[in-house]
Amino acid sequence: MNTFTERQKSILIGSMLGDGTLEKHTNTKRSNSRFREVHGIEQLEWLKWKAKALESIYTNLRCGESVARKNLGNGVVVNDYTRKYKNCILDTSRDSYFTALEKEWYQRDEFGNYVYKKHGKRWKRIKVLPQNLILDKLALSIWYLDDGSTYSHGNGCAIFTLDFSFEEVNRLVEILKSFGFADCKVIKYHKEKEQYYIHIGTESYLDFVNMVKEQILDIPECVIHKVDSTKKTRANLSNIGIPNFSKNKNNIYAGFIIIKGQSINLGRYNNEETAKKVSEEINILRKSKCEDIKKYEEIVSKFYEKEDKPKSFRKRIINRKKQSNLPTGVTWCKKYNRYYANITVNGRSKFLGSFKTIEEAEKVRKQAEQELWNLT
Repeated sequence: MNTFTERQKSILIGSMLGDGTLEKHTNTKRSNSRFREVHGIEQLEWLKWKAKALESIYTNLRCGESVARKNLGNGVVVNDYTRKYKNCILDTSRDSYFTALEKEWYQRDEFGNYVYKKHGKRWKRIKVLPQNLILDKLALSIWYLDDGSTYSHGNGCAIFTLDFSFEEVNRLVEILKSFGFADCKVIKYHKEKEQYYIHIGTESYLDFVNMVKEQILDIPECVIHKVDSTKKTRANLSNIGIPNFSKNKNNIYAGFIIIKGQSINLGRYNNEETAKKVSEEINILRKSKCEDIKKYEEIVSKFYEKEDKPKSFRKRIINRKKQSNLPTGVTWCKKYNRYYANITVNGRSKFLGSFKTIEEAEKVRKQAEQELWNLT
């Protein structure tokens, strides 16, 4: 039986939150579990760092090839034998400490058997947060270097927690807040899947990254980009990004700006001169540290009626303005040039009819509110 230091335990807990797994021997019931972590060959130096930190435990670090996976859609993932990629695998010796951890980190039923979920054509165990989970700064740092990513626009970073439930991710957010990182929240990763990630915002980003640097002094080059804050000082880490214009394949200049984490469309233009004018006016407002999104939209709206503006985009803006001025429960249908009335009952939208005028649609909507919602 190995003796684990507190530092080694923190590294293992942080790795379990990230890409680490605990494997139990399938041949005998007496064998203990072991720790394993697999990465692409680009992350070899990161696994070497972990192997060195766990050197008192027998570790085996090897490189190999794996068959690539292909996503066929609708949750179907199959092996693609035409493609292979190089990876690196870190294994430890089997120990009773890992066996105890394995019982806490994987969901079991009332009979003590594993609970599985479908992953493509395969089935895998469900990883859960232990009830008595305690994290320190080193475990948080390891977790971030495993599953974290900094935003290219400089408004914070993210830690991906796709294997955990919404309640479990909320628990992790509360732990982060207990360390003083107040600007963090849970965000849904996929519209149709129950997957979430943690967003660490502008106010806590630099403090969080500095904590990681203090805990791990010799960060490998393959993950150093996750804590590279040389161009992200507190002065320029504001809630307002820089206007960005790019030319697409149809030779149209499209632009956007990030304000308070929200992407604001700056329009599409047929020539570069108009795009530059929009960018210049946006920059003037941005330097005044204005965070009012409506003022940015007002600047863009001045260019909507220009002759060089794509007609399809002008129509889309006009329809958007029509929708924003409609009463509750009334929508505009561009295809049939009519107003639709809808109402939500028991979580489902109920269609009330189509009308030529807003007044008719609004009247039917209010009648439905009185009948279905018992409003007086």
